[in-house]
Amino acid sequence: MTALSIILATTHRWPEVESTLSSIFAGDTPDGLEVILCDGHGAGAPPLSTRDPRLRVVTAAGESVFALRARGLGLAQGAVVAMTEDHCVAAPDWTRELLAAHARHPEAVAIAGAVTNGAAERAWDWANFLMTFADHLPPMPDARTVRAPSVANGSVKREVAFIPANPKPGWLETALMGRLMDAGLVVRDDGPRVSHVQSHGGGLATLTAHFHNGRATAGLRAASPGVHAVLDERGRIAALPAKLTREMRAALTSRPPLPGRAAAGARIVPLIAAAHGAGELTGLLAGVGRSAELLD
Repeated sequence: MTALSIILATTHRWPEVESTLSSIFAGDTPDGLEVILCDGHGAGAPPLSTRDPRLRVVTAAGESVFALRARGLGLAQGAVVAMTEDHCVAAPDWTRELLAAHARHPEAVAIAGAVTNGAAERAWDWANFLMTFADHLPPMPDARTVRAPSVANGSVKREVAFIPANPKPGWLETALMGRLMDAGLVVRDDGPRVSHVQSHGGGLATLTAHFHNGRATAGLRAASPGVHAVLDERGRIAALPAKLTREMRAALTSRPPLPGRAAAGARIVPLIAAAHGAGELTGLLAGVGRSAELLD
């Protein structure tokens, strides 16, 4: 019986994902673990001679991370299905804590785990992190999250989440998590922890990355059944930058003070939120374009 499936997508050449895989397998892992590495590069997987037997590799060169995660979800057999990214490092007890968190919250379908910042040298790197993960910083209040579980450290009960055999790209990020959030079936638990190690290297590159994130997610959402009317969606997007900034500030008020660079990064978040909002509006009006392919 498979207790836990971990979906890991990469669009980079090996050994980009090595630190992530090493952190998963080097930890205190439970019985019944499978890791599904979805390789969109074509040379992103470890050499055959070094692969852990619990690792399954699926190669789909040229596919976006959204399509790769969808492939992995369709193949996952675990009672709990978790996601992380190829620039994250898992805590030593991450896999066991994923199962423990679901045991602690039997009423939850999805768990938002804790995420710490592993790229803390620049204010812009802190801004990149806080834009997405402020609500996932430990300690996490024992309450419903205002942000959907991140693909850096999110997990679902597979059968209760009704994962289809062939999910569409973006179904996880734009359909499933939103539905579970609306139903109050997502809780946060800071037992499972990962470190998010990502630096875009500077201001323009960071803004561009978040623009593409916004365009990809809004474009995929607009292509999915049940999307709001265009006028309603435009209104939501217009209010989005201010909403994201408020949520980030509210999340930080409930946590210990962060170091100086983080405080400087928090002041940059409104710019990143504006770039994300511009991306969402572009995605709504013009579709995904190449944005999904440019994300990692």
